[in-house]
Formats: sequence, C-alpha cells, structure tokens
Amino acid sequence: MRRPSTSASVLAAVAATVVVIAATQLAKSHLGASASTSAPVTGQPTIKRVHFAADGTLVAVGPTATYVSSDQGSHFASNPLPASVATVADAEFSADGHGLAVAATTSGALATYLTADNGKSWRQMPITPTEAVSEATVALSPDGSGWVAARNVSSSNFSFGELFSIPNTGPAAHQTLPGFGRVRFFSSTLGFVAGGADGDHLWRTTDGGGSWVPSPLVVPADAAATTQAVGDPTMLRPEQGYIPVTTLDEGGRITFAVEKTNDGGASWSASGSPVALSGGIGPGVPVASDVSGSAWTAIAPDGSSLVRSVDGGTTWTKVPVRGLSGGVVDTRFSAANTQVGVATTMDGTTTVLWRTVDGGQHWSTAAF
Repeated sequence: MRRPSTSASVLAAVAATVVVIAATQLAKSHLGASASTSAPVTGQPTIKRVHFAADGTLVAVGPTATYVSSDQGSHFASNPLPASVATVADAEFSADGHGLAVAATTSGALATYLTADNGKSWRQMPITPTEAVSEATVALSPDGSGWVAARNVSSSNFSFGELFSIPNTGPAAHQTLPGFGRVRFFSSTLGFVAGGADGDHLWRTTDGGGSWVPSPLVVPADAAATTQAVGDPTMLRPEQGYIPVTTLDEGGRITFAVEKTNDGGASWSASGSPVALSGGIGPGVPVASDVSGSAWTAIAPDGSSLVRSVDGGTTWTKVPVRGLSGGVVDTRFSAANTQVGVATTMDGTTTVLWRTVDGGQHWSTAAF
C-alpha cells in the first residue's frame, strides 16, 4: 500500500463531490462594456490566480479586484470587480485577454463573471448549484468554452457531480466526475481532471464533460514505494500534449518528470528522465510550461531549488534560487520573455506574489 505524502494528503482533503457548470462560449456579446477606473495599489492583496497575457502583461486576481502590470510586476494598477462580488474563488484567462471567474456574491449566491479585457471589466452570469458550495475552480479552453467545478459542503471522496449550462436555464444534463480536482479543457470536448483520494489519478473526457474515463500514466518502477501526484496537462494539439508527474519515495526524495501523449491522452509515455528535487515536501510541485510544451520549470515546494528543461523534459538543468521563501504553490513564466516569471507562496492563509527577471535565479516580492 502506498504511503500518502503531504501533497497527496492535501489533495485527499479536498477530494469531494463536484458540480461542473458548463459555460457557453465566451462571446464578446456576453461581456461587460464599461471598464472600471484604475488606481495605484499599496501592500499585497490575497492572490487567487496569476496570468501572463500574450504580450507579457501580468494579471493577478484578488478577492474583489484584478491587478494589472505592464512592467513585469514592478507596479500594478487595480481594477475593482463588480460590486456584487463578495470574494473570488478562482479565475482563468486565455492569451487574448478573455477570462472566466467564479465568486461568491454579496447576496450569498455563486456566480460566474466573464471578461474580454484581462479583467478590466466583467459581466455577471448566475449559476445555481444544488446545494451549498465550499470550494470552486474554473477551466477555460482556447476556443472560449468555460467550466466551473464546485465542491459541495456535504461532499465526500469520489462523490458525483452535475452539469449545468450558462446562462442558467436549468440543468443541461446530470453528469459525473470521478473525484474533485482542477479541471482543464483544451477544446469544447477534450478535457482532463487530476485528483482522487491520493492525487495520483488522471481522467479524460472527449464529450465536454459528459463522461470520463481513466487516462493511464506511466507507473514508476518502484511504484510500491512511492506516492505519485499528477499536475495540470498542457496540450499543444488535440492529440499531442505533456503532463508533469511528481513522486515521493519512502526516503522522502522528490522526483519530478514529464510524460507525453500522442493520442489525446488515451495513453502516456515518459519524456526523458526524471530529475530529483531537493527542499522538502509541500502541496505538490509548482510547474510552469511554455506554449510549445518544450520549456518546463519546476520549483521545489520550499523554494530552495529549481530545475528547467528546454527540450520537453528530455534533459534538465538545475538553477540556483535566491530570495524565494517556502510554501510555493504556483508559478508562471511569460511567453513574451521567458526570463520573466512569478511565483505564489502561501503561509497558512497568507499569500505573497514574487517576481523574477532572470529565469528564476533571483526573486523579490512584487510591488502592489
């Protein structure tokens, strides 16, 4: 029997009933037209999500506002979300500035918000889960289709979910997910969810979430002595993609590897050799990849080490890290300039956004 790692335990704690709300296409006619007034920001807000636009613009999402930087995170301007937002749960953006957020409203309801300008203006679209929600995440595909996964308060491991359409005209269908986790979609039909009780399973859908089947990953040779945690996949084309996989052996050694698929996730194979990461255990290994799937950056959870590959995970280079604290939970690098990146750390409920302009060698806190 596998021993649960800290990363697996964290995933197990949130494995639960999922309600999946299928959004309509994020057409421009559905988006708000009026932009809010930007204002300087002092201090750091709680960061829910970060995103680099295609031109290098950095967008950070807080509980009640978005923060936009055009100078690689040196300075941010705030754009308040609609007054109906009590707190944002999650948000996702596409390269062209379209985005989808899910938030609790001031009236106690759950709603989605759509943007076409990197969060400067939003349009609200209500959703109606069947019961109270304790957690919600979003997925946005390149073609503009959107989904929201919500964890019900009464949920338990491996419970089922439902499928709703947006605008909310009643349930489009009652569908299921095999376990709670972040849902990722790469078209209106192809999607994945990674999670399960130990965070080591991957499932695939080819019908927009109507049905899910296992997407088998490569099992490490010493699988009996390791715990595996699956990250978010990156699909370059409908048939070709990559996924990061982290393992923890009984001696506490963290190993990171990239797997690849050439059949749309029906099967996976190793892409190069695994690389060891020093620096303790955290809630998974934060990973960033470029749009081509060739450049990967992985940061140890305690922020002490970083490894990078520019050939799809075939070979790896270790990069010394200075200035970054522990508790790293997310990292992103700009497609416009791969030397520029951000990382989010968490200490309890406190988040801090860090920035680098030299490929991750040196980090400093972002100035809000």
